[in-house]
Amino acid sequence: MNQKRTSGFTLIEMVISLTLLSFITVIGYQGLMFSVKQWQQGDDKMVLHYDYYQTISWIRNKIGAAVIVQTPGGNDYNYFFIGNRGSVEFVARYNRTRRGGLYVNKIIFDKDDNSIQVSYYLHHPDIKNEGKATLSERITLLSNVKSIRFSYYGRKTGRTALWHNDWKNANSLPRLVKVDIENEAGEHFESTIHIATSNNV
Repeated sequence: MNQKRTSGFTLIEMVISLTLLSFITVIGYQGLMFSVKQWQQGDDKMVLHYDYYQTISWIRNKIGAAVIVQTPGGNDYNYFFIGNRGSVEFVARYNRTRRGGLYVNKIIFDKDDNSIQVSYYLHHPDIKNEGKATLSERITLLSNVKSIRFSYYGRKTGRTALWHNDWKNANSLPRLVKVDIENEAGEHFESTIHIATSNNV
């Protein structure tokens, strides 16, 4: 008498099926984690670039709006604009603050914490330099910076306009200021700034 085989899976078939399902799950999970990691890295890079471009934009707008004021203690031909490779100090107008008025801004690279710092105080030509330290406020503009470099184009002396590594004790403002910020990954973010109020134009 023949016995018909009961329909269903044998134990071996079940083990093989579960093994294949495990492999597929592991591979799918690894692929998902790889995609999530790539997305996260891309998002972090985009945020980082956004912060750098925002900083460049702020510096461009603020230096571009530099105004011609006399250097304290200087003469009629010595204007307040002091720059070197790592910092720049100038006077610009703040129209959107409650206090308003002219502010002295100093943009510097802080080597201690690898950040770009901005200090500023209300422009008081009658206050001596030693008293200005108590008036100054300081904020961090950008962190995780490797370096910042400024260069200045204009006529410091004579009639020929050239690029310079510093700008101080000049009888004019520079026409252009070039800023180059390098991040820790070695990427450069650059901008050339036109100073609208420059008397060299």
